[in-house]
Amino acid sequence: MDTLHHVLYHELITDRCSLADAVRTIERFLVSAGKLDPDAECRNAVAFLTGGREEDDWDGCPEAPEVERTYHALIVKRLFDDYPETEIRDVINLAHKEALARQADILLRDEPVDLGALERVLAEFADLPVGESQVSPSIALGVRVQLISLLISENLFYVGIAKNHVTIRDAARLMDRFVGKRGGRVGGKSAGVILANRILRPSYGEETGLEEQIAEVDSYFLTAEVFNRFVEHNSLQEGHSLKYMEPSEREAAQADLERRFARGSFPEDLEIALKELLSKFDEGPLIVRSSSLLEDSMGFPFYGKYDSVFITNQGKEGARLESLLRAIKEVYISILSSSVLEYRKDKALLDYDDIMCVLVQRVIGQKHGKYFFPDAAGVAFSRNQYRWSPRIDPEAGVVRLVYGLGTRAVDRSGDDYPRLIALSHPELRPESTMREQVKYSQRSVDVLNLETHALESVHFSDLVNEARESDPQYSPSHAISIAADDRLQNPILFPESIRPGEAAISFDGLITGGAFPNLIRDVLSRLEDAYGTPVDVEFVWQDGKLYILQCRPLAQGGDGGEPVHVPTPHNDQHVLFTTSRSIFQSAHRSGISHVVVVDGSAYHLLKDESEKLEVARLVGRVNRALRETPYLLVGPGRWGTNNLELG
Repeated sequence: MDTLHHVLYHELITDRCSLADAVRTIERFLVSAGKLDPDAECRNAVAFLTGGREEDDWDGCPEAPEVERTYHALIVKRLFDDYPETEIRDVINLAHKEALARQADILLRDEPVDLGALERVLAEFADLPVGESQVSPSIALGVRVQLISLLISENLFYVGIAKNHVTIRDAARLMDRFVGKRGGRVGGKSAGVILANRILRPSYGEETGLEEQIAEVDSYFLTAEVFNRFVEHNSLQEGHSLKYMEPSEREAAQADLERRFARGSFPEDLEIALKELLSKFDEGPLIVRSSSLLEDSMGFPFYGKYDSVFITNQGKEGARLESLLRAIKEVYISILSSSVLEYRKDKALLDYDDIMCVLVQRVIGQKHGKYFFPDAAGVAFSRNQYRWSPRIDPEAGVVRLVYGLGTRAVDRSGDDYPRLIALSHPELRPESTMREQVKYSQRSVDVLNLETHALESVHFSDLVNEARESDPQYSPSHAISIAADDRLQNPILFPESIRPGEAAISFDGLITGGAFPNLIRDVLSRLEDAYGTPVDVEFVWQDGKLYILQCRPLAQGGDGGEPVHVPTPHNDQHVLFTTSRSIFQSAHRSGISHVVVVDGSAYHLLKDESEKLEVARLVGRVNRALRETPYLLVGPGRWGTNNLELG
């Protein structure tokens, strides 16, 4: 063996990769290249040991271990003799990756899994070069499935998709972002974010062409195990049985548990880990998001059921840490809410032991004076259920876009309206006149006030004027149009200040030209193809890049079956409400025995939160009284939200 081959051999055979491990990889490589017939090479090994004698001339057959050692040596020699150094090194790298993948497979099959050892093996794997040759699918897919099931989600539908996109390297990076290292999965919302980003921006392999337009949000994960430790540390286990109480007896127990959750403390090691987490983010707004094991799971979106909490993350270290701990506990508390428990009961999920995981993310945006907010944010659906014109292709998707934080795209508020973009015809608006376009537009912008440390709603004209006062170069022409000549125009030079009634949030500057709508349409198409079902996505748009915040299968109503003929009402009949155009796909329901209406005008006049809560309690009592009876419940805003201002 010459000097180079000697060096390469010692690079090949290490503590991580035995000769047997290496040969398994080299053998597969040579066979696939048509350079090896294993049976013939085995005969060569026997011939070498016997000096080429015929079998009947043997004094005795060589022992199997001797044949195996010789066979191994011949396999390595074949690689070294037939290939240049660069290809040999690539195969050595592949052999080491496959050896580590097998070690991970063994660790993953232990019960319980040694997470420390697994993390070390995955980190070692991730440190190796990607290389030209990839780990055999027969090895990689099995390890991927086990890693996804252990760290992300056990949902078989999710695992079936994710195994084709989430790699062993991704799992190594994920474990590095766990807060607390004792394991547990990351929950449904986190699972959706992880998968969407890997579909759109693969870790290696074929590029999607979206890499320059899509960026990932800096994220860390508090797993299910962290929640369980918090509950155990503060003796809050009775929270698990709250779901089995009748609503009438649940209220008092719920209030007591919420107070105890809020007063609870984290084990010392977790508090240290959270302090380290803050040091990784530095100062700058964060959002603490719910990600329960059930949330966003396939078929059960839990829209608006759990809390997400913004924190400005400003000031001294101790105050920042206290703010983070308080936000995490607030998210934990939301798993106890009556709306969650009733939803789970309705969906036959009550017996599932749901656990609250938490996703901590940097808030994407920019500081403008005392306010912090992004250029735009919204939700996008790969199926358009808001089809307001026969020209619109419902399969092209639709976007609800807002200026500032995306809270107003997710939760409608009062008489504010996001911009609806039909992706088949982006510039086609539901409103025909300028007056309608101004009326049905967004007025208030949700922002983070860095001085008051609060989430606030500010009129867009006040926000823009203050932002331009602190930075005269700031120009929100992507979002705001100026009223002139009975139409909204995208300004070439943005005015020094704007006044209500003279401008509107239109996003014409972002939509014109088609680049943004085309990107969203491409993203939705790729995600739907990978999921095999329509999807809905939450996103932020900042400095020309798209950030995916959430992705889940789109909850769709039935198609309603055959078209239903709506009769013209007689003079002696009462009409509750009418519409001149279809917005949602709807289903036909008959046999309605009661109609319960909450007067929207009266509800919005209520200023005291306790009065609005009393309305909610009254609706709950009516709901329980009519539980076995099909009835129609009509009310303002959004049902099931945890924000009293929204409904």
